[in-house]
Amino acid sequence: METGDKFASIEFVATSSAFRGKGVATAIMSYLLTLHEYDYYILEVADTNTNAVKLYEKLGFMEFKRVKQKFSKKAGINYRVYMKYEKEADRL
Repeated sequence: METGDKFASIEFVATSSAFRGKGVATAIMSYLLTLHEYDYYILEVADTNTNAVKLYEKLGFMEFKRVKQKFSKKAGINYRVYMKYEKEADRL
C-alpha cells in the first residue's frame, strides 16, 4: 500500500452497541477526515461488515483492493477490503 507524509491509516473503528445507529462513528470519521495534516486516508474492513462498508462509502471512501481470506469459513470473512479516501482538493 502507498504511504507517505500526507497519508493516514485508520484502524480499529468500533462503536459500542449502545451507541450504534446514532451517528457516533460518522461523527468521529468525519472529524478525522478534516485533519489538515492528511490528504489521503486508507483503511481495511471485512467484506462481511456491511454496515462499516456502507458508512465508509457514504463518507467518500472507495474500494481499491480486495484480498481473499484463506480460512474464510472459520473467520466469517471472505475478503479483506481496502478502501481509500482523497480530499476534494486533490480530486480536481
